[in-house]
Amino acid sequence: MESTLGISVALATLFLILLAVLLLKRSKSSSGVDPLVRACFGDRGKAARLIAYELKLSPGLSEREARSRAFSRLEKDRSR
Repeated sequence: MESTLGISVALATLFLILLAVLLLKRSKSSSGVDPLVRACFGDRGKAARLIAYELKLSPGLSEREARSRAFSRLEKDRSR
């Protein structure tokens, strides 16, 4: 039972990361690079993980809001 639950959690996390990667590919600023990706120094994987984290915390978020919260959280963490 525990292994099934662990697999389910892993698959859900993987799904959120893949969804975040797809969302990042769609979004770009006027400079051609997503602001969150730019804030992650070009690391699309990190940006996707940050978006996935926000979606995991609040599953009903829109893609725009998840990206915005990820960006805000990153800036807040860096200012400490």
